[in-house]
Amino acid sequence: MRFDSHCCIVGGGPAGMVLALLLGRAGIQTTIFEEHEDFERDFRGDTVHPSTMELMDALGLADRLLELPHAKIHRLMLDTPGGPIEMADLERLPTKFPYVTMMPQARFLDFLAGEIRKMPSVRLVMGAAVQGLLWDDPWGLSGIADRAPDAPQQGAGAGAAQAGAGAQAGGAARPDGPTPHPTLGRPAPAHRPDQPGHGPLPDDAIVRGVHYRTRDGQHDLRAPLTIGADGRFSRLRRLAGFELESSAPPMDVLWFRLPRHPHEPDDARGKIGKGHLMVILNRGDEWQIAYVIAKGGYKEIHDAGLPAFRQSITELAPEFTDRVDTLTDWHQTALLSVEAGRIRRWFRPGLLLIGDAAHVMSPVGGVGINYAVQDAIVAANVLTGPFREGRLRLRDLAAVQRQREIPTRIIQGFQRLVQNQIVTRALASDGMMMQPPPVMRLPILRDLVPRMLALGVWPVHLKS
Repeated sequence: MRFDSHCCIVGGGPAGMVLALLLGRAGIQTTIFEEHEDFERDFRGDTVHPSTMELMDALGLADRLLELPHAKIHRLMLDTPGGPIEMADLERLPTKFPYVTMMPQARFLDFLAGEIRKMPSVRLVMGAAVQGLLWDDPWGLSGIADRAPDAPQQGAGAGAAQAGAGAQAGGAARPDGPTPHPTLGRPAPAHRPDQPGHGPLPDDAIVRGVHYRTRDGQHDLRAPLTIGADGRFSRLRRLAGFELESSAPPMDVLWFRLPRHPHEPDDARGKIGKGHLMVILNRGDEWQIAYVIAKGGYKEIHDAGLPAFRQSITELAPEFTDRVDTLTDWHQTALLSVEAGRIRRWFRPGLLLIGDAAHVMSPVGGVGINYAVQDAIVAANVLTGPFREGRLRLRDLAAVQRQREIPTRIIQGFQRLVQNQIVTRALASDGMMMQPPPVMRLPILRDLVPRMLALGVWPVHLKS
């Protein structure tokens, strides 16, 4: 059989779109699938961090991106009963972009899509719902994995993983013809449409692409590598049998927006006191507000009614008294059930997961998009050479995880620290005077925390 593309990316969020852009820039034939017809959804992750802006600058895109409507956050202040505390000053960071850019994620993704569509080596397919993974095995069998295994597995299937780091990450042939690529390895056995083999993915299977649905019917796309960038509820993660080792942070978040007056300050603020915690983000003509509640506490708040909810907002942020009445319906709010976790192994032969598909982030620090984009940069750095040389191996997929796993563990550990030392105490204070722990006031942490949130645990740069 022949492959239709060198790389198949599932998920048109920031990680998937950035990776498609970078692979397309390198001339790698790439297909990216996004389930929705457009990006017009009410995203909550509207932050573009300095490290992402540095990438855009390296690609010559930063100036045009900043022509779109946006706001800039230079500092994060925390208002406490004992007075304000500066939690982060981004202007001290060693970067050309010492601020967080607040931009609707839909506009950011539209911008990336516009750049991708200029590239002849990349095909962006909107409205494509991936329903299964194409696979074959060493015995010549093939099929479509369209349901999760009964017993989740940790990382790659046992038989496939034992092939070792030197094994092929997937078979290969030229996407533009039936002749096998001279160095990518043996071509995979053809999928037999008359014997689809629907069911779970066998342990020793090699992923060969995806089975997907569009408005005009069912289709297959074959590729030596499929990359799952399909978010925190990743379907590819379930189909591959990867188990998310999750934790339940002690909070949920109720998002809503209030009007912002032109004369009001630009920077983000946190509000803490009276058993409540709120984060207020500048979104141009609106404030985007994260009202943090105890895990599972939404029903109690909802049952108390909107007037009580509005009162709790003004008790914490009296400056919103003149506009809180614009909240007239619970439909103006959105509940985020906060989860966090990661999988032990991000890959198996023919498949790699990145971003929230591999590690679900807590909203603390708003770093999910930033770390997902850095995953994409590392994946492009590591995989471009093997793609060009036709020698994509399992060890290359392992290298992506190896470079990204430690930063992920560190930032998730920091998020747990904040959740336990600040969020849990704030929500349990019941009106008592509450201050962040003294350690958070140390100068070294005042510099380290914004660097870790804005630039990552260590810098990630695109290789030329």
